[in-house]
Amino acid sequence: RNHWPRARQHLQAALKQPSQQNVSESQPTSLSGDRCKLCGSLKASQSLAETPGAFAASRDAREALIDDDKKCPECGSVKADAVLLPPPPRPRKFELKHTQCEYDSIKEMLEELRARRPRVASAEALRTHVYVGNVNAHHSLIQHGTKLSMVNHLLLSRELFSQLALRQFGEVDYLEFDPSYPVVDLIAAHLEACEEDTIEDAQVAAQDALDKLKAKASMLKEYFGVGIDDDGMLTHLPVLLEGHTPYPGAIPGFLWRLATETEWRYERRCFEDVIGHLGVCYAQLPSHEVVSDNFRELVLEDDAKETLEKVIFPALKQLLLPPAGLDDDACIDTLTTLERLYRQFERC
Repeated sequence: RNHWPRARQHLQAALKQPSQQNVSESQPTSLSGDRCKLCGSLKASQSLAETPGAFAASRDAREALIDDDKKCPECGSVKADAVLLPPPPRPRKFELKHTQCEYDSIKEMLEELRARRPRVASAEALRTHVYVGNVNAHHSLIQHGTKLSMVNHLLLSRELFSQLALRQFGEVDYLEFDPSYPVVDLIAAHLEACEEDTIEDAQVAAQDALDKLKAKASMLKEYFGVGIDDDGMLTHLPVLLEGHTPYPGAIPGFLWRLATETEWRYERRCFEDVIGHLGVCYAQLPSHEVVSDNFRELVLEDDAKETLEKVIFPALKQLLLPPAGLDDDACIDTLTTLERLYRQFERC
């Protein structure tokens, strides 16, 4: 069981962003960063605008204050009551490389995806929401209109990444592992940590799983960006969403499920299984358990909360084609409304 922490640390160190992407563009700017030489305000930029707490004023207040004689000619910031306010933030935009595949199975899956008809109100909530904050490893709060709702971001993220794997089938960029890592060791570490009651010999089971993956390595690399070389080394994983890399702790379990829970004999079923495994893997974020008053709860690490706010929720807003069951309470559950709160305040 001592193999597992070492394997996870190795994956974390080896995982590289693809060379064609400018990683620095997605990194948040420090609030003590570049200031305008003329007026002294923090210079406005997309990354700074996305930093929590960067601007105290609301967008409506900023828009109401925009006047030529109040703008700094150097950086465009607006001065009101001696407070310099940069222009409103621009929403992050994601670009996809849409599949060019002509397989009937992929065409059918895409047509079925686009034909989904979730409840209008729930779909609109995702399209227009404002992220409020994280609750735990599975849930977050959003505001849409006058409603405050709790969403299961884990379920929605799984759906998002599965859809991205389908919509970019055969067109994904690669994340490179340098150095690469033995697939057998990764799977064995997962089995020793998570499947000790059902697997007698982890090394034998891991080798059998590797043999299955190597037999399908060409297809996995070409269509899904999962690279396993002839020596059984994990070399690549796909870039499904710009700015997001899979959690290293999720990769060994992904490889095990990919080998043992995929129906390789039938084309469409095979593609659906691989896409689903990718969705589960990429949606998992690093978390830890917190115990308080005999209550146990999984909470996200700080960097995972930032990924959720800066990357995943903007992608949910822009890219997710809402699933048919989106109106289920498991995905979006309205907690209260401003009208209800106002009535309660009036009673006080």
